[in-house]
Amino acid sequence: MLFYLWTDIPERIAVHFTNETPDNWGPKYILHIMPILGIFIWFLIDLLVEKLEKYELYQFN
Repeated sequence: MLFYLWTDIPERIAVHFTNETPDNWGPKYILHIMPILGIFIWFLIDLLVEKLEKYELYQFN
């Protein structure tokens, strides 16, 4: 969906808000970086949980 609407998205988008007012702006490619970063962090957390379970430092039941 994002690729389909790419030409309609402005070059600068608000990336931070204070009191419902945008106070920081960034390029529109940040819309691709944020989901990729989220998936990467999720992957790292999964690795951490596996290591903790392997060494029996924490049990998930």
